[in-house]
This record gives sequence, structure tokens and C-alpha cells, in this order.
Amino acid sequence: MAKKRIACFICLNVVFLTLFACDGMAALFHGPKPEEPVPVFTVVFDANEAAGAAPSARTVNSGTVITMPGEGGLAKVGNVFTGWNVSKSGGGTTWPPESPYTVTADQTFYAQWTDPDQVYTVTYNANGAGGAPPSPQKAVQNGSIITADKGNLTNTNKIFAGWNTAADGTGTHYNAGTTLTVTANITLYAQWVDPSIVRYTVTYHANGASGTPPSAQTVNEGASITLPGAGSLVFSGKTFNGWNAAANGSGTSYVAGSGFTVTANISFYAQWASEPVPPPGETLAEKFDYIAGRADYGAVYDIAINADESLAPTTVRTSGKNVTITLHSLSAGDIKTIAISGTGNLFLISNSITLKLENIKLLGANKKLFVIIDEYDHF
Repeated sequence: MAKKRIACFICLNVVFLTLFACDGMAALFHGPKPEEPVPVFTVVFDANEAAGAAPSARTVNSGTVITMPGEGGLAKVGNVFTGWNVSKSGGGTTWPPESPYTVTADQTFYAQWTDPDQVYTVTYNANGAGGAPPSPQKAVQNGSIITADKGNLTNTNKIFAGWNTAADGTGTHYNAGTTLTVTANITLYAQWVDPSIVRYTVTYHANGASGTPPSAQTVNEGASITLPGAGSLVFSGKTFNGWNAAANGSGTSYVAGSGFTVTANISFYAQWASEPVPPPGETLAEKFDYIAGRADYGAVYDIAINADESLAPTTVRTSGKNVTITLHSLSAGDIKTIAISGTGNLFLISNSITLKLENIKLLGANKKLFVIIDEYDHF
């Protein structure tokens, strides 16, 4: 029996070595395994109904950064060239001449032609630096451009820190390579800082919404910024509810227009409040049970009280998810009462819930109405 076990062990080891030594044996007899070829993609430029020859196509390895061409020999009567867009109608972002583009797939860019009266220009100012600033960029009203890099600008003993609508940096800041929505002619001034000054970047995320989030801001350590509004962001069926340091809303919340002192790189995520939802249930207790089982971050529940209610001591919880619950009567002139039907506290409320009462009177035994609990200590 022992011999059979030994023989079986030897066979298993032979199989194991055979399976896992194939690559090593192949390398021994045939040399190293060849590397997978790098994907090659082609970028095509389409004249988009203009006369003349479009710039030549570019075929490059994946990840190659190319420089977007100008219009070359293209011309369209009564129109000016504003750049290249992946959409024939110009619905995407317009990439101006000389802007960098990273190739990751086959792509066709369409020349963009616009009535001169509808075109705005983004001009770059060296702001005291040597060298030539990037070429101006053109865009239609409410169109988007990608802000240029510093190009060959240099400033002795200083480093480039992006662009600003004010020469002294007190305007709106844009990092190089960020999306800017053009609504008028604008001049962007190069920003130059002492390399010893610590700078941090504040970025904004749509967090599931469509549209373009506000541009990132790079500022000196300790600078105070004003948090923006939603801008062009929209989320179907939801309303903008400020910013949070966590995508799921579990971090610190900030309303648009509030001040914030920058002490590190930080990302803010747009918060979207659901439209108020009336939870199902015949009784108030059933409605609270529904909320406890279905709540999600940022949910808003609306409970209309159309008659006085008697309620046993009730725990209102959401498993740590931040939600808002509004209890209200049907009209301001018709105050309804929620009374406790036993002893104890009328409500034990999770500290993750915002409970709003409108035209509601709470009646508890011995004045015990509600207490706020840390539900993780209780459940």
C-alpha cells in the first residue's frame, strides 16, 4: 500500500512538473517567448465638406501622443476653422491645432467650420515669461476646448502652474489639458510659482451625472477657494445637492458657494438627491420598515400624515446610509399628532438620518420623544 502511495505521489509530481515547466522548457530550446505586439491604430482627418486636401492620416502605436494638425490646405467659404471633433456635427470636445492627443483606438476627426460671427477666441498670455505662448484657440459659443500646455514658455527660477483668467491668479484657474467651455473671448495668463511653494490640486467629479464637471483648481497650500455649483452637470430624476469628499456621500459635505481651505490634494464628488419618494405601507411603522430595508445614500422620503397616529416605540434606521425623512401633515393649518402607544422613547433615530417635521406634533409618555443613536452600537 505504501508503494502505491509513493508511486502515485511520483506520478502527480511528474504531471505537475510537466504542466508548469512548459514555458521554461520552451525558453530553453527555442529562446524567450516573444512579447505580444503593441496594437497599432490609425487616426484619420476628414475635411467635413470643405474644399482641399485634409491632413494625412497617422498610423501609430497605442499610447502614442500626436499633435493635432491645423486645417492645412482646407477651406470652406464663409466659415472659419475651429479644430477637430470626433463628431461630424461638433457635439463632442473640439481639439484645436497643436493640442496633444493620446491615441488608444482607431479614430476619425472631422474638421469644424463655423460662421465667424459665432466664434470666440481663447488667447494665451506669457505673463512675464520668455518664449512664445501657445497659439490662440477658437470655439463656437458654449463649445469646449482643451487648454494648452505651456509650450516653450520659460520663467527663470519659476515653474509653470497652469492658466488663470487674471494675471495675478485671482480669477478662475485652469490646469493645462483641462476642458474649458467657451462663452466669450477670453485671455488666459500663464501662472508662475516659486518651486519651494507647496501646491495642491482640487478636482471635481460628476459622480454619475452627464455634462462636464467644474475644472480642477491648483492652488498654494492654505489657499481658500469657493466651491462651485453644478455647472453643466445634470442627473435625470435628481437634483444637485452640493459636494462631498466621498463618492457615496459618507465624507464631509459642502454646499455650493461655501469656502474651503486647501491643505492637500482633494477630490470632490457631486452629490445628487433623489426626488422625494413616498414609502409604501398602511401604517407609519410599515413605512419606516420599508425605509430601513430599501434606503440608499442620499435618498429622500416623504411621509404625509393625514390623520393622528398612535405609534409604539420605533427604531428608525438605515444601516448607516445618510437619508432624509420628512414627516408632514397635508396642510400647514392642519397639525397632526403622533403619539406613543407604550412606554419608552417614541423614536430611536439613527445618527445617519435627517428627520424633518412639518406641522407635526409629537406626544410621548413622560415627555420621552426621541433620542439619536449610533446604530452600529446597537445592531
